[in-house]
Amino acid sequence: QGAVAFLDILGFGARTARLALSESRDTLVGPLLKAIMDAQTIVLRDLLRIPSSPRLEFHYFADSLVLYLPCVPGTVLSTPSRVLDSMVYSCSLVLASGIWLNLPLRGAIAYGDCLVCRDPMYFIGQPFLEAHRLERSQNWAGAALCESAATHLRDDECVRVVEWPVPLKTGHTSMLAVNWPRQSIGPFLREIGIDGQVWPGPTPNWDSCFPVGAEESVAVKRKNTEEFFAAQNPLGPL
Repeated sequence: QGAVAFLDILGFGARTARLALSESRDTLVGPLLKAIMDAQTIVLRDLLRIPSSPRLEFHYFADSLVLYLPCVPGTVLSTPSRVLDSMVYSCSLVLASGIWLNLPLRGAIAYGDCLVCRDPMYFIGQPFLEAHRLERSQNWAGAALCESAATHLRDDECVRVVEWPVPLKTGHTSMLAVNWPRQSIGPFLREIGIDGQVWPGPTPNWDSCFPVGAEESVAVKRKNTEEFFAAQNPLGPL
């Protein structure tokens, strides 16, 4: 058993069509992979203090990213809620970094029985299918929790998720969503004034995240993402 996250880079095909292969590697994939590895380091920093702790792992291919973290009895990640809390934290860091890299991500998190084989590489299990389906059905840059994951976190007061009318392509549905704007505190979002007060810094570059002049569906994703960011931004309206 374990937690699975499926993330997709929005508009990746259109971006890479304008770039040489090496440019795609250096300006898109490279920075994103660094952000993922930074998130992995932050999450594992605490887990690895305990011997035999499970590792958060990820695989990237095309425009998609898969993360997985097993639930292992006798370790710090011995319950579904603890595993999911670490997975949500990882995803929130990656989603926030993606926005500041102008690479908006859309994803979903699921939980359950699954199998990961490294050689040859393959993934089997309902959580992978569930996360992939929910990821594709959303209409924003953000990540929602599948019911298989949400059921373990609803009563745990997990501050990393928030109940939100998640924008689906069929309409809005109240679900638990990864509260990635909480991870946007820092040099990107605030500056320390000379009087010691905290002043809001720049907002994300929404025009770069969602290119102006693109089809109407892109504008809808942008609007839904901006609304979530404005509502959950820890520093209030910017």
